[in-house]
Amino acid sequence: PVRLFGDLPFMVARDGAGLRQLTRDGFGLLEATPAWSPDSQALAYAASASSDPYARTWQEWAAWCDASSVHVLDIASGADQGFGEGCDPAISPDGKRIAFATAPTVRLENPSFFNAANAIRLINRLGQNGWKFAEAAGAPGTAGAKQGLLVYAPAWSPDSAQIVYQRFLGYQALVDINLSEIGGSLEGKGKLLADGAGWMLPARFAPGGGAVALVENNYS
Repeated sequence: PVRLFGDLPFMVARDGAGLRQLTRDGFGLLEATPAWSPDSQALAYAASASSDPYARTWQEWAAWCDASSVHVLDIASGADQGFGEGCDPAISPDGKRIAFATAPTVRLENPSFFNAANAIRLINRLGQNGWKFAEAAGAPGTAGAKQGLLVYAPAWSPDSAQIVYQRFLGYQALVDINLSEIGGSLEGKGKLLADGAGWMLPARFAPGGGAVALVENNYS
């Protein structure tokens, strides 16, 4: 298992033996959301220069991701490869691709100098053939496929054919509205799966892929 101690990833055996720190960036970065490759030979994670730990509320998450970059660590050699700005990396179950949330690109003055406008990006394991699987334009009232303030938390289906992600619309009808959307991993075109209040956490597929668990973090 991988555990986070003081916002750094450590690996430990199932019996608690052999605890060791996996990353040594030397720059005081905070690291979060570790995700194993299916062969257990590599670990994707995000490293942020933020002074605050990884958060599960919308303004704090946006600030953390804005200062973050995506990495993949080879466990055996310790070689670390960076894939650019972003957070919430997830390696596909077939081991061929990585999905992550890109860093917000727009600074909104209202509400509260909030970072917004980003995408779910897909790349191969070499960082090539990147494309925007889903986008958020950064405006609460935006209509169409790019609606909302942020997209985040991509999660792969067990067969790597689909991705569920979250779309934050912002404060509407006296509550923070969040949509869970699902799309084919080769074409995107996400469609509504469910809606929720607050800040939705990453989806979890059942092992057979026939069901999805969604957790609503309605912190307010």
